[in-house]
Amino acid sequence: MGDTYDSIASPATLGSYAEYDVTLLLKRVDIQPTDTATREEAIQSGRRHYSEMISAEMAPTREYMELFAKAMATGGPRMGAETARLALAIVQSVEGPITLVSLVRAGVPFGILLKRAIALLGRDVGHYGLSIIRDKGVDDEAMRHILARRPVESIVFVDSWTGKGAIANQLEKSFKDYSDRPARLVVLADPCGCAWLAASGDRPKRDLSLLRQVSARKAKLLNLVKNSVAQRADSHYLFR
Repeated sequence: MGDTYDSIASPATLGSYAEYDVTLLLKRVDIQPTDTATREEAIQSGRRHYSEMISAEMAPTREYMELFAKAMATGGPRMGAETARLALAIVQSVEGPITLVSLVRAGVPFGILLKRAIALLGRDVGHYGLSIIRDKGVDDEAMRHILARRPVESIVFVDSWTGKGAIANQLEKSFKDYSDRPARLVVLADPCGCAWLAASGDRPKRDLSLLRQVSARKAKLLNLVKNSVAQRADSHYLFR
């Protein structure tokens, strides 16, 4: 099975998240980026799965950061209020310990906010970052690591939004390998209507949408964590 998660480097070395905020259940791997045209051709032709390749990601430009600051100013207060309401809803709905399992990578920043809010409400809350890949499922080794330490009934999955529902559907399918319970997914925006809890079922407004997308898609704003890749059927890896 290779290195266990107990023996790999501490989560902080996989990015710049504080260790008390999240445990990232990923292992580092170095692979060469594939240019966008080659990557898209390989995916469209069926020669390669998207999770087997990584595209280069550049640091945000000054203009991009200015847009982020504007989006934060206009959409941040609403996002904070939504996060607080969702944290309270989780506390009221889950008995006993709460285990947040954020889907890497867009779910992790939101999961950190939820964890801090739930902790302030006095609950036992853990937070892990787990990879899920469309058509391949969740990282089985990571999932079993969590279940060896936390009860399955405590698990609440976290993502930023559901989009068309492809990842939410994959999560529901994959979770059946671990529990008869349906997967509970919490998101800020749920346009496809498939989440367990959501702040909104509408498509986000322009400024708030920009804030979510910038914060969830740019590696520099995601604490240097890039995409996960699948190199084995049972374990996912981190490219940064």
